[in-house]
Amino acid sequence: MNGEKHPQSAAEPPVAIPSNGYLLNETQVSRLQACDKRRDLRTLLHFVEEYCPEWRLPVEQLERYDLLAALTQSARGYGFTNPRQWGCCARSFPASVVLAGQH
Repeated sequence: MNGEKHPQSAAEPPVAIPSNGYLLNETQVSRLQACDKRRDLRTLLHFVEEYCPEWRLPVEQLERYDLLAALTQSARGYGFTNPRQWGCCARSFPASVVLAGQH
């Protein structure tokens, strides 16, 4: 009817996910991980902008993301794996220490 979409009829069974979950292929896992990293960077960027004004981040947004991506990649090597931990690091270390050599 005029190309309108209608709700699923009661006669159609709902789509069910198996109890053991849905297995993702490698491409899907990589995409999800990339989404998680972008979300984490946005969270960290907002945190740094609000609580760490002494950090002189680049003006250009892409440069800020690149810098924070490099920092978080380095931090992962030391066991810091989530925005809360990175936020603690950001508050604990002076910007000169964290940003040294990252340009």
